[in-house]
Parts: sequence; structure tokens; C-alpha cells
Amino acid sequence: MGFLETSFFTSLVIGSLTVLADATCYLPFEDIGGRCLYVDPLESGSYYEMRLFCSRLGQGSQLAILDDADTLKAVIDYIKIQGLDHSHYWVGASDEEHENIWEWADGSSVRMGAPFWKYDCNSSGFPLRPQVDYDRNCAALDSNYHFLMADFPCLGDKGLVPFAPICQGVLRAGEGEGEEEKEWFL
Repeated sequence: MGFLETSFFTSLVIGSLTVLADATCYLPFEDIGGRCLYVDPLESGSYYEMRLFCSRLGQGSQLAILDDADTLKAVIDYIKIQGLDHSHYWVGASDEEHENIWEWADGSSVRMGAPFWKYDCNSSGFPLRPQVDYDRNCAALDSNYHFLMADFPCLGDKGLVPFAPICQGVLRAGEGEGEEEKEWFL
């Protein structure tokens, strides 16, 4: 294993067959919930700036896709355990193309409702985010609401809490002499 890699084992389930594969994340990414992710609380900026920041990490990286509850929980646990809970965190979801049609950076649909999105508490009850709002088109994990997703203006909310990125990189598997290197987003 080289200097710029971290390694972990992952299992792939194919039908009834489970295959263990030695998997590698390129640094600065690490395994968080079975994905190669990089949480950087020191960088902050708009959704666009952080999307560019992630892409500059190389190896096809982008803002993270948190499309299942287990991954979201792993990310929230990581943020809290590492003491990185003083920022909101941009993720790769937006409805800029079509209002109220949320998509991940790869074009897949964002799951709506619990357990992904926060609820607001106001005089009309507990409306679920995201709401139809032409000014709030980018998703971030909201530090004020247990790091559930919320829709924010893509430039941030001009508040005191910074917006940092969670980047997702590729996973390398099957490296070895004579083996073809395989890369995929996990």
C-alpha cells in the first residue's frame, strides 16, 4: 500500500454470494460508512466553491452523495465523534435545474422525508424540508438540526455558521500484480 492510500475491507453481495475485497481510498479520503469520504471543516464557502474544491481533490471526486440512511448515520456519527460539529456541510444535492426536483450530483433522485431531511417547528406545525423555495436550491447537513439535510441558498445563509464540504472520492479495489485496477463510486 502506498503513502497516498488508506485500506479497508468491503464486502460485495452478488446474489447469495458475498465476496470480500481489499479496497483502497485515495488520501485524503477515508472509509466512512463504506464510502470514500473527506470531511473538511477548515474549508468553507458557497456550494459552488465547495463543489469546485471537491473536484480539485482529483480521482473523480465530487460533493458527497448520501443516499441511504446508514451512510447518513455514519457521517453524522463521524462528525460528532471527531468534534467537527461547528459547521454546516454541503452535500451534492440540488434542485437548481427544476424547483422541488432534488437530484444528486450524479443525476439520481434524492430521497425525500425522514430520516434525511429536517423538520421545521413553526406556528403552522412541523413542515418537512425541503420546501418549494426558489432561493433555497442546495442541500447541506444542518448543524442546528442534528446534521439532517436542509435546503439553503447556494451561497450560504450569511450566518455565523460556516458551510464546509463533504467530498466523495473513488474506491480502488483489486490492486495486485497482474490485476486490473477497478474504480467506482461507493
